[in-house]
Amino acid sequence: MIKLISKENKAILVFVIKFFLLFVILFLLISFSNLTFLNNFFAEYSAKIFGLEYFSNIIFGENINFVITNFCTGLVSVAILFSIIFAFKKPILINKSIIFVLGALILLIFNFFRILFVIFMAKIGFDAELIHSITWFVMSFLILFFWFYVNKLLLGYKKLNELLS
Repeated sequence: MIKLISKENKAILVFVIKFFLLFVILFLLISFSNLTFLNNFFAEYSAKIFGLEYFSNIIFGENINFVITNFCTGLVSVAILFSIIFAFKKPILINKSIIFVLGALILLIFNFFRILFVIFMAKIGFDAELIHSITWFVMSFLILFFWFYVNKLLLGYKKLNELLS
């Protein structure tokens, strides 16, 4: 009988499928959830820091208005982290849970400062959309760095395939 897929490739395929299923479910939950309280919180406190007017989830800037949506809250980054952590077989569930909670807290705090940075850069004349995109990629890097650092340096996993089996 011809073997179509190796054991290692099967583990990678299972990881990819689990990752995307988890992420799609979380992304849809974020998309369709009423997170008005969170959006308004980010808008209010960001506006107050810069002395800008705001209403609900809208910050009125000098040259541009900012609308804080569900996707601005950092929850998409948290969903990516969750999906990466829980799609792998290892580490054990309690370690996964601790990594996730700590990582989520770090991401949410970092995201608040990201929003402030985008507003600040727009106030001094930079393109808010460009800064927003760049900082989103920085957040993605932070997710991967955090996940890698914890698994390799703190938990001792040296190779990616150790987490798959």
